[in-house]
Amino acid sequence: MTITAVVCLLLTSATPAAAVKVLTVESAGGPAASVGDRVVAKLETSGKIQFVKENGEIACTSSELIGDVASNPESGAGKAKIEVENYTFGSCTTTIGGAGSIVKRVLVEMLPLFMTTEGTNLFEVIQEKTKDFAIELAIETAGKEEIACNFIAASLQAKYENANSEIHISQLINKSVENLKNCNKAPNNTFPNMKAKYRPFQDETGMNKGKRIFIN
Repeated sequence: MTITAVVCLLLTSATPAAAVKVLTVESAGGPAASVGDRVVAKLETSGKIQFVKENGEIACTSSELIGDVASNPESGAGKAKIEVENYTFGSCTTTIGGAGSIVKRVLVEMLPLFMTTEGTNLFEVIQEKTKDFAIELAIETAGKEEIACNFIAASLQAKYENANSEIHISQLINKSVENLKNCNKAPNNTFPNMKAKYRPFQDETGMNKGKRIFIN
């Protein structure tokens, strides 16, 4: 075989395709999201996050999940992990406790949280040490009495939809409840059903800034 023929053979040999990572940017199967990248998911425009109980609800019209990509293996080879450093809520109102009640706090306990996925369309959201998800809900009644409860779930499930560009949460927070302040006085004190729809995570780092995150 001539040298020219060898060179042609090398040039035309197929290059193995790069393995797809669990988290990619721009598209499914696209470039990998880099470990260390800051990512943000915001509540859907004109949407709200609700904590619905039999005696009313707390609803917030702004909320953000802010974190960093902590691991991003090849699809099918392990779990990708996002370390959530901040999970915030704002512009909250309530119908619990009667007219004149206000929301004092909606506070996720024991940050950071970790959101993990094996490449399915489901994220599991937990605190790494306790393996739980805990949130404090506190209101102040018109009579200036504060009622605060810490509700705990074994984990929180977030459904991530590439096609519809949405993250859905709909889950009863029902593992246990802690009486922080007059929690036992809350009428019809039942576990809250947490409901929300977020826009997908966006990468906020370097060349990937503003690009959507996809799951593979």
